[in-house]
Amino acid sequence: MNDAWPIAIARGWHPVAYEKELRPGRPLGVRLMGTPIALFRTGAGPAALIDRCPHRNVPLSGGKVCGDALACPYHGWVFDASGRCLAVPGARDETGARATCVAVTRRHGLIWANLADEPLPFPDLPAEIADPALDGFWRPLAPRMARPLDALENHLDPMHPHFLHRHLVRGADSEVIARTIPI
Repeated sequence: MNDAWPIAIARGWHPVAYEKELRPGRPLGVRLMGTPIALFRTGAGPAALIDRCPHRNVPLSGGKVCGDALACPYHGWVFDASGRCLAVPGARDETGARATCVAVTRRHGLIWANLADEPLPFPDLPAEIADPALDGFWRPLAPRMARPLDALENHLDPMHPHFLHRHLVRGADSEVIARTIPI
């Protein structure tokens, strides 16, 4: 686990990809709190390993999905969803090498990951997220560099987006002027 983050954030579940980005046969490389992760689809759902082969430190996200396992692009070592090495081309026996497994789950169109050694159960999300009667969309935002407390403070400041991020909340053609009402 990354000691540079407050414990509640470091041990938390974080969305790392849209479920539709996880395609059969191809791993997806993502980053969570600076940690590279290789996501891949198995018959049981999404799986994730730290994006480094234990053999030559090559990104596993450049490899290919073989059934329910991920093959390294460099020498073809094959790892299952738990990180266990299943095959080493040209060798009769497994090496005992292990890739590092990352806890992942799929909820509401997103893939969520947790870097903790012993992840807490996935939390209950607000029922509105899964309500089909409500508009459901995920707006992709480019990653930003900010301290967690600064990011949280920005979320608690409802007026600044209208001035600083003019097109984030509404499109340019639907701008609404806020007026004060005398009391």
